[in-house]
Amino acid sequence: TVRKVIVRAYLGFCEVLKRYDFLRNEAWTVREFEAAARAALPFVPEREVEELTWLFEEARYRAHELPHDLGYRAALCLLDLDKPDEALVALREVATRFPRHAVGEWSGYSRGWIHLTLGRFHEAKAAFRAQLDEYPAGSLVAPAKYLFAATLFSERRFAEAEREYGAFADAHASSGLADGALLWAGWAALLDGRPRDALAYLRVINSPTDDLA
Repeated sequence: TVRKVIVRAYLGFCEVLKRYDFLRNEAWTVREFEAAARAALPFVPEREVEELTWLFEEARYRAHELPHDLGYRAALCLLDLDKPDEALVALREVATRFPRHAVGEWSGYSRGWIHLTLGRFHEAKAAFRAQLDEYPAGSLVAPAKYLFAATLFSERRFAEAEREYGAFADAHASSGLADGALLWAGWAALLDGRPRDALAYLRVINSPTDDLA
């Protein structure tokens, strides 16, 4: 449930604080703990701590049904608190608990993005591929394909990256990312030792009606 996701995210935050030797006094209320944590650890972003505390209060002490997106928001709070691994755990749980729901799609996409920014390319590819398999007609298909190609490029698998970028440009010609995909495809071709192919991509960008051949 959403409640379990939020509570686990909050407990993950508490575990992070323990690493800084900051332990919760059992007599504190949730808000007293928040204030004490912010006072003791001023480098912790105030807004994210406040929101995560509010989400925990909603999940723990309110009886009303919680929107699906609150679990996703809790995960993003952990990410903004510079706790990507804890955020990844929460996002995986959201994606698992709410399959074929928009928040599940966003959670899968966010996991891929986090892994990519951390340089975990194998994990990023797996996350984007899983998202595309789960949501073949979802709202994030185009950006997921684009970042999947970016992951291949980051791995220096230039021939594969070129193919993915080229396929993206063909499938999403009207997308604002199409020219960027062609540019990256050309760059990948150049790094793969094929300057003529690289120039062909640039000609298509400059003259959209031209044929790649």
